[in-house]
Amino acid sequence: HRNMDRIHRLVVEMGCRRHEVHPMYPSAFASDLPMLPKDDMRRAIRGLLETRDPGVWMLFGTLPFFACNDDPADRELVARLKAAPNVTVRNDPDGRNRVNVNLFTGNVYVTDFAKIPPFGNIVEEKLDDVFARWQDHPLQRAVSCHCPAARCCGPNLLVKDMYYRGVDFTKRSAVMA
Repeated sequence: HRNMDRIHRLVVEMGCRRHEVHPMYPSAFASDLPMLPKDDMRRAIRGLLETRDPGVWMLFGTLPFFACNDDPADRELVARLKAAPNVTVRNDPDGRNRVNVNLFTGNVYVTDFAKIPPFGNIVEEKLDDVFARWQDHPLQRAVSCHCPAARCCGPNLLVKDMYYRGVDFTKRSAVMA
């Protein structure tokens, strides 16, 4: 996270016109990664926004910052990202409206990386039935939110587990300035 500006310069020097930034979260194959405090991540993103080439489209994905957060620094960063030219923020749909099917076994998983076991199997039942069951699961309901005011669909399961345990995003709304 301390080298994002240098990495961005390398991306630009390679002639890329798009640079995607997705934080790594300690899970699955990366379970030994240290948890990056939100303050450090926020500082790194601010630094990147200050030094980036505005001609290169930036896509930020799966960030732990939301317009409904109590922390004004989070809301300021959300607003800054939204206002920055040639910048897009995308929430990861894993666990909300996308499931993953293992092509070889038929097992259905709700996220690529979480330690949640398979939720069903398309060899044994219809995918629609598996997905409907997932829609009614407490884990899914905990991240099944959408805020039209902020154009946000909340955290995915990894972000919620890491930074927002015990927070019910369905009971929150954007804090607009």
